[in-house]
Amino acid sequence: MTKTIDYKSNKKEDRTVTAVISSLETVADSTYRYVYEAGSDPSAFVAADSLDNPDNSQYGFKLEDSKLTLLIWEDGKEKTDLTLKKNK
Repeated sequence: MTKTIDYKSNKKEDRTVTAVISSLETVADSTYRYVYEAGSDPSAFVAADSLDNPDNSQYGFKLEDSKLTLLIWEDGKEKTDLTLKKNK
């Protein structure tokens, strides 16, 4: 995934960050965490400009029936980010 930040202000330099997922780690039943290639910047997965400490944040997802829940782990604690649900 690649994210480009194009600032309207000239005070900040535009930037592009990329994160490449090399595999998935099974965390629990139907819960997976992304494993990145070396040199990846996980901040490509967030809407914010950057992360204060990207080494403390990890990303993944949970699949349950017709729901996909995006997950964030900060300092080892799981947080729900967004749930997408398929209408029947």
